[in-house]
Amino acid sequence: MPGCAFTVVYVVFEWRFDQDSYEQLAFAGVPWEDVVHVLRGRQFRRLDGAVALVAGQGRDGTWLGVLLVEDGWGGGLEEGFLVVNARRLNEEESATIAQIMKGGPR
Repeated sequence: MPGCAFTVVYVVFEWRFDQDSYEQLAFAGVPWEDVVHVLRGRQFRRLDGAVALVAGQGRDGTWLGVLLVEDGWGGGLEEGFLVVNARRLNEEESATIAQIMKGGPR
């Protein structure tokens, strides 16, 4: 397109768990395996400074929200994030994320 310029930025999104991650997920009743499924699968991601909010479907299709914080262990183009917590999204939140991921109106 004449007069248009595009910049594509590719950022590798790396994440990890620590003992507190596992404890918080257990307290929230969200299996860590479901969090891994969300982080490896199709997802909606919002980065806000050093915080990442990721939504996607767990192994059973339930929509989950995952909270991560940047912790500086990534190098180069990678951004290293620590899993902090996760929760199941309610029906309204799930419907909104599903619609966004389909490319529909928000």
